[in-house]
Amino acid sequence: MSKVRFVLQYYTEGVSKQSISKRVEVSRNTVKKYVQQFIALGLTLEQINAMTDSA
Repeated sequence: MSKVRFVLQYYTEGVSKQSISKRVEVSRNTVKKYVQQFIALGLTLEQINAMTDSA
């Protein structure tokens, strides 16, 4: 599973952005960016998980 998916999974579970940053080993700004994009797109975690990681 990609780091993006881990970030979004933890976010939907209510984990703080700082804790997510430490768990996934990405910066807090990266977590913030991923979460903002997730919210802006209006997708569910299930929809994200159904997507492939290929470009």
